[in-house]
Amino acid sequence: MGLIDVKDIQTLIGQAAGGDANAFDEIVRRYQNPAVAYAYSLLGSRARAEDAAQEAFLQAWRDLLLLRDTMTFGAWLRRIVFKFADRDRRRERATVSLESITEKADGADPAREVFMNETRTSVRDIVASLPDGERAAVTLFYLGGHSASEVGAFLGLTETTVKKRLERARKRLAERMVAVMSEELGDMAPGKETRFVEVARLLRKITQVAEADGNVLAAYLAPFGSDEGFGAGNDAWASLNVHLVLRDDALPALATGRGEYIRRVGEPILWTDTQQNAPPQGYYQMAIYDAPAGPYEVDWYWYPATGATIPSDVRVLFNRGAIPANGAKKRWDYTPESEYPTAIRQLWASRTPDEAHREETRNTVHLFWAMWLISAKYAVRRPDETELPFALMLRNLFADTRRNVQGGEWVQPTDANGAPTLAEKAALLRKFAGEMTALGQAPPDAVPRFLTMIEPG
Repeated sequence: MGLIDVKDIQTLIGQAAGGDANAFDEIVRRYQNPAVAYAYSLLGSRARAEDAAQEAFLQAWRDLLLLRDTMTFGAWLRRIVFKFADRDRRRERATVSLESITEKADGADPAREVFMNETRTSVRDIVASLPDGERAAVTLFYLGGHSASEVGAFLGLTETTVKKRLERARKRLAERMVAVMSEELGDMAPGKETRFVEVARLLRKITQVAEADGNVLAAYLAPFGSDEGFGAGNDAWASLNVHLVLRDDALPALATGRGEYIRRVGEPILWTDTQQNAPPQGYYQMAIYDAPAGPYEVDWYWYPATGATIPSDVRVLFNRGAIPANGAKKRWDYTPESEYPTAIRQLWASRTPDEAHREETRNTVHLFWAMWLISAKYAVRRPDETELPFALMLRNLFADTRRNVQGGEWVQPTDANGAPTLAEKAALLRKFAGEMTALGQAPPDAVPRFLTMIEPG
């Protein structure tokens, strides 16, 4: 898929600048490949490249009205991608620079060394070993499948210059390795799926909600658990971990207002209130939103402004409250009940036994189905594990639900969780789903549909 016609992009930019979200989705769809490819040429990591591209599109959406000449959109977007990729590189100063790979003390030909090893790592080394200009041209040409003229439009170069760079790159690399690189990088292109566009839209909605709330002083994304990156734009299995720093006096309303808050983005198919995941004196809620290539998990964290700092390894969406950086990486741990907000403890104390039982049952069921989806995510990411990830937790949540629905004693699960293949993991997930459905707690339609996305064949 090539870049879009200039007149076409001008029309879309005008529509998007007027608030048309579908028009901007189309811009993202058309330009995601060159944006990710260019970021990859700078970072050498697919996950980091997708993160940088997602941030660039978010910035482009915010600044679209500042673009004076719509005909230069490609070059304008490239500069934004470079800004976020360069920020990422600065964060990873300990990483060996791409340029240093070409500096061989023994004078050996790096292209020949790469030629001898046709693994994924060697493909990344091939890209990394090229000079900056050739690396960008080759990555755009092979990752996105764009023509030399389209690559030139994005890089701000003439078609002749691009062709010369491609020719020099081919001479540096054996023709056979160029074919390997084309196949490998082509497999990485996010344009084959709609996931990147969907995450881009979800991130825009979240940012709009946070920016429109005058009580939010800062917002950032942070990595967590298995996520490879922050947005992982081409990865339906990743979560967006959204951290919002609020004015202290706005926090108590979230004791009962979290459901309303997360619905500002869209109606979730599942949500859970696991307060132990919340920051001290703050709040937490997991929400799962459906989409054609989803569903997508969003973990919401709300912090009081007093004592708040911003870790060093997060991606700041905005910081209008001058919240200080703390220079350390984000750390996560369970919060003891003694550090729960007073408002949440007062709310719990005021519930009748029936209200507490209904809420506990609902939350347990939603947590079961949320963890069911997360288990499927882990199963895909870690297919070599001999057991289904989180199987014991799912069995325990089912036992909790059975006790809440049917009464009686809680029964400790003793079943085996072995599932060495992806097919066996999928079968075990289907078994769990059937058992919970038999209790009268059927999942949202998106849950079984999600499983069909991972089952072999």
